[in-house]
Amino acid sequence: MCGRIDDLIIIGGQKVYPRDIESRLATHPAVADAAAFAMPHPIRGHVALAAVILHRPAASGELLAHCRDTLGADRAPAAILILDALPRTEIGKVDRRALQEMVAARQSAPGSANRRGV
Repeated sequence: MCGRIDDLIIIGGQKVYPRDIESRLATHPAVADAAAFAMPHPIRGHVALAAVILHRPAASGELLAHCRDTLGADRAPAAILILDALPRTEIGKVDRRALQEMVAARQSAPGSANRRGV
C-alpha cells in the first residue's frame, strides 16, 4: 500500500497516492518537507497539488519538472505551493483539509481567475 486509501487522489479515473508525489519531491535537494493533496476539478474529477517547505530557493517549475521526470505528467501535481510551514493536526500529521481550504481561498481571491488550476 502506497498511502492511506482516504487520501487517494483519482485523476480522470487514474489512482494517484499522495505518498508517491511526496516521495518524489523529497528527493529534490531543495525540499525539506512536502505534502500532496487533491482539489476538485470540473473535468478530471480531481487534480493533485503539492505544498513544499524548502531548504534553499527553488522555483515551483523546477519542482514540477522534477516530479514529471519520474511520475509522468498525468500523475505529477498540477501546481506546487511553496510555504513557510505545512499545516498540521494536533497529533502532527499534515492537515490536507487545511491545504485544500488555503487553495480554495486563493482561488476565490480577486484577480485569481486564471491560475493554472490553483
